[in-house]
Amino acid sequence: MTNLKRTIHQNTLARFQYMKSFQKLGVTFDEYCDFLYFNTETGFALQNATLFGKSIKRNNAFWFVQNVEEVFIQEVYRFQAKTSTPYILDCGSNIGLSLIYFKRQFPQARVVGFEPDPIIHETCRYNLKAFGFDDVEVLNAAVWKQAGSIHFLPDNCLGGKIVEGELPAGVDAAQVTSLKAVRLKSYLTEKIDFMKIDIEGAEMDVLRDCQDELHWVENLFIEYHSAGNKPQELPELLSMLSAAGFRYYINSAWQKMKHPFVEHPIHTTSSYDLQLNIFAYRR
Repeated sequence: MTNLKRTIHQNTLARFQYMKSFQKLGVTFDEYCDFLYFNTETGFALQNATLFGKSIKRNNAFWFVQNVEEVFIQEVYRFQAKTSTPYILDCGSNIGLSLIYFKRQFPQARVVGFEPDPIIHETCRYNLKAFGFDDVEVLNAAVWKQAGSIHFLPDNCLGGKIVEGELPAGVDAAQVTSLKAVRLKSYLTEKIDFMKIDIEGAEMDVLRDCQDELHWVENLFIEYHSAGNKPQELPELLSMLSAAGFRYYINSAWQKMKHPFVEHPIHTTSSYDLQLNIFAYRR
């Protein structure tokens, strides 16, 4: 047993939390160790994993467990549907954990997902097949403000993003690829019971384009990303939601700074200095 595992075994609270919340979902103790001690150095190659007794593929162990906690334990996408066949759009489906959650909650739901990274898209389809959710449509495309193609920077994990203008520091042009893009606005032509948008900083461009069609959406989840080298757009986003008839609730998606007054000068690059979960709903 490694010193790290021994430490967790001796930590009664950590051991209890693993056994209470994670073990029953299929998360291994090794994966939990990586998560608890923020070990993101286990690589980004896809690995075998287990979820609810099904054999699936996962990416980095830390981010896999973090997403399992967010989606299946905290249930950040939980909503009440007025029908047994809700229509759900999932923008930024990654390896499919959110899609699996939606179909477990609403087996008859009509679900459409979008995942631009080809490797992650295939992993998503593999994981859906493991659960028998063959009726979920997952497009290998990015949602964007126009249809066509976009420049995309993959990372084989959670952080693949659309690239416009100058490349982020440390990124070589050879790392960027051209992928298909679809216009989200073209999908907003009927009632949508739930829409999730987690697209690594592209959310404002997309929402500006389709803001006049947001009346079709009943419940809207947005992960807002603020890049440290760009003006913050949160006031515009909240104004947009209010104009569309939503009320909203906000909490932190990720604690970027423990001491913002001290740490903010170091967050002046394209990396995020603020990430928020925004829950927009109608009375």
